[in-house]
Amino acid sequence: MPKKIRLNKAVKEFNISMSRLVEFLQSKGFEVEENPNSQLDEAAYVALENEFAQDSKQRKASHEVVIS
Repeated sequence: MPKKIRLNKAVKEFNISMSRLVEFLQSKGFEVEENPNSQLDEAAYVALENEFAQDSKQRKASHEVVIS
């Protein structure tokens, strides 16, 4: 994981909406703008990973089904 990641990349990776991502991080005490070009630090990314890893797995699995 890079030191910084943009919000729009995290939204795609975790298969969640921008507003859901921002609300979650704000509820955990992170200061985040609802701007797709804003960058997340490593701690915020880890928090997202812990919370939304299942959504990411489901997205990847559904993508594999469509391809095959």
